[in-house]
Amino acid sequence: MWFLIVLFILAYVSIALKFPKLVLWFLGAVAIMILVVQYLGYKESQDKSQILARLEVAQSCPALAMTISNNSSYEITDVEMIPIAKQEGFSRNLIKGYATYHSDRIIPAGMSETVCVDFPKLKESVDINSLVWRYEEVEINFKDSRTYFLEGERRF
Repeated sequence: MWFLIVLFILAYVSIALKFPKLVLWFLGAVAIMILVVQYLGYKESQDKSQILARLEVAQSCPALAMTISNNSSYEITDVEMIPIAKQEGFSRNLIKGYATYHSDRIIPAGMSETVCVDFPKLKESVDINSLVWRYEEVEINFKDSRTYFLEGERRF
């Protein structure tokens, strides 16, 4: 592989010495293509960052409500969330073991979906309503087979 790269560089330099204007135009075209690809990737990333996830005790559900607001222009096909439950003012996660919530409901662009999920098992007996519910990570899969992650403890 390195041999091919070195060979390409040597060929390019020899062409550059014979045809400097052609090489300059070629470099300009390559630079413009790189900028366009970078811009499109940035725009897609910004669009997909418009997705909000929320985990809360809700009156509409017998347990927890997992809400995904799809404010992007892409259709969501699958969501998986890793929850965190903490007491106010404490840093320890009270969820026993490893818990995940999964939903394969399709969420069209610009829409929200709420899925009722069970309470996870806790390490100690506490009032469920007194806990602060957050998520460690949310994995979002899109119709175009791409995956986006929301990470960190987000409180809503």
